[in-house]
Amino acid sequence: MAGLAEAVQNAVGQPSSVRIGMVDSIAPLVVSAQGVPFENVGVIDGYAPLVGDPVALLGQCSEAGSDPASWLLLGKVVPSEGVLQDALQAGTSNIAVTAATSGTLAIAFARPYSTAPSVSANINSGAGATASWQSRAINVSTTGFTLFIFGPSSTFTVPVQWQAQPRTQ
Repeated sequence: MAGLAEAVQNAVGQPSSVRIGMVDSIAPLVVSAQGVPFENVGVIDGYAPLVGDPVALLGQCSEAGSDPASWLLLGKVVPSEGVLQDALQAGTSNIAVTAATSGTLAIAFARPYSTAPSVSANINSGAGATASWQSRAINVSTTGFTLFIFGPSSTFTVPVQWQAQPRTQ
């Protein structure tokens, strides 16, 4: 039996079909659509399905008039309001400190969130003075937050990674 990639490559230009289904199992990946379980399902890179997710499936037909032989899980189906607004946002920002025990930097989100997101921060360096410093996000709002780093008195500039994602509860 041909794998998903081979099935799609062999059917270039043939009709496709879209169905909405529900993830039944992850290992192996099984998605049910209209009461039919589909097991030959591929996943778009970056999407990690969870059991119970409502998902969109793209089926590739091997020839006109036939049923799809392979399926690609396109991702979770969610309400349209807030989809782009409440997506993951991340970045790396440099904070400089001069003979200080803390430093801050205001960060504005490229897209505001509908509610204040969960934000995490990380100093991705363990060299020199930064080894004993810590980071966190403070004053988180729908439009941004303040990166806050703190530690023993030092002078340096350090890149701080941050990630904001919608709260699940």
